[in-house]
Amino acid sequence: MIAELHCHTSYSVDCWMSPRRLVEIAAARGLSALVITDHETINGALHAQAMNENPNLTIIVGEERTTDVCDIIGLFLTSAIRSRVALDVIAEIKDQGGVAMLPHPCRGRAIPDVIVAAVDVIEIFNARTPPQKNVAAAELARQFRKPTVVGSDAHFYMDIARCRNVTPSNDLRADILAGRVTHVTAQSPRWVSPASEAIMRVKLGQYHRVPGPAFRALGRALRIV
Repeated sequence: MIAELHCHTSYSVDCWMSPRRLVEIAAARGLSALVITDHETINGALHAQAMNENPNLTIIVGEERTTDVCDIIGLFLTSAIRSRVALDVIAEIKDQGGVAMLPHPCRGRAIPDVIVAAVDVIEIFNARTPPQKNVAAAELARQFRKPTVVGSDAHFYMDIARCRNVTPSNDLRADILAGRVTHVTAQSPRWVSPASEAIMRVKLGQYHRVPGPAFRALGRALRIV
């Protein structure tokens, strides 16, 4: 399979991508599996799953949860995550048969060892993360002997399938947990992060808190597919 494991839709506060258009582009770019990992909700993934009519593309439900310690992503979910406590979030994900993923682990504050040890897999390349922090994430995965994946963290259409996880079988979950994943990676332009922050401020009605460069970045992003 060729899978995108980390992307967002308009159900995330910092994204305007339509679930329908996201599915169309994912199929056009050769993906066979797309995990939608909206912030704090599975509704974007459920929406995309319900309207997907492409037999060659599987939509998988995910969620990126903000916790007391760091972000945690649940893959292969069947229900929404309720907790905000990192270890409880991981337990919730596993209790429903999901895979607990640690995204961009070196982009923020240091994550306690107990959290790193508890997750199933680590995202060692995030397209929106500086290269040196991705290198540190790969070293973290090596230290804890965790299977590794990569993610586009797509908030704009141009970034869909920028990073791909290629597996030898159609059992994506088993291949991920067994470490049978080949990574294809590419870095996003530096302006995509301030552009998605601008979207968040606009959606929250906080126009006065958007710096001029972020608005210019947003205008640039919206002109590119």
